Amino acid sequence: MAVRTIPTSTAAQQDRPVTTATAAHRRSLFALTRDRALVIAWASAACVAFIQAVKLIAWGHFGDAQIYWAVWAHSPMYGAAPGTPGAWIYPPIVADVLWPFTLLPWPVFLGLWTTGAATSYLWLVRPLRWVWAVPLLTLTLEDIRAGNCLWLLSLSCVLGVRRASWWLLPALVKIGPGVGVLWFAARREWRPLAVTAGIGSVAVAVSVAVHPGLWVEWFDLMRANGSPGVAVRIVAAGALAWWAGRTDRAWWLPVALLLASPVLGFWPLALLCAIPRLLPTHAVEWANAPLGGLRATLWRALDLSVVEDEATSRQPEDGL
Repeated sequence: MAVRTIPTSTAAQQDRPVTTATAAHRRSLFALTRDRALVIAWASAACVAFIQAVKLIAWGHFGDAQIYWAVWAHSPMYGAAPGTPGAWIYPPIVADVLWPFTLLPWPVFLGLWTTGAATSYLWLVRPLRWVWAVPLLTLTLEDIRAGNCLWLLSLSCVLGVRRASWWLLPALVKIGPGVGVLWFAARREWRPLAVTAGIGSVAVAVSVAVHPGLWVEWFDLMRANGSPGVAVRIVAAGALAWWAGRTDRAWWLPVALLLASPVLGFWPLALLCAIPRLLPTHAVEWANAPLGGLRATLWRALDLSVVEDEATSRQPEDGL
């Protein structure tokens, strides 16, 4: 029986693997994107550093750290409204945890706090080369200048991907960022979720038993100063954390924490320093690829002919 040969269509012949030239062109476009992002990052970092220097001169520093150190000196603890100088707005259990550290002299407390913040941020961005790490670290200047506790939340975000109990820290300190624990719920890892909930419940119950009046004052303060906008952002952050868990995209968790922060502004951007530790290996390798020198990087970033070449390469050829 004769076998009929089916001719290969022109379209099928053209549907071939990417040629070496096309692959090289794509690599050059990826390098161009990286170079331009790097130039923008350094320009933004310079602006941020200048603004933080002005703030440091005009407003001083370590205001939040001093509030933490003097928390038990406040009388009453929740007497100041949120946003006023010296206001304590955290749950009483945070004051309980801080109590041993408040016995230290102020310079010692400040030294330990600042060293912990700086060391943590340096560890978080360590997967990146310095050309990326330095601009990213400028996002932490506000947090370090004010002496806030965002560095602890950033650490919890990274460590909490493997151990759910780390999410107790953001949940008990700033409430909303605790939605990151939904990472485990989305992945149906119920045992670590149940253990974390049990530990948190016991800790809060003990604190309530010791300081019932302070908890009543804190709830009254939250009720009087609550914002519907914050509640909406927390729900959106929870949905993002759930999606990150379902799709195994841990690097979106810092964005969820940022979205759930009680107050939006520049200083919560320090949470994004947790992203490098959560990125997949290929993304870190792409960012850390050799640049070829500062002058060459700037030249490529400002060279618009590459974009024109890309547009030309996408034009349909004659006869197609």
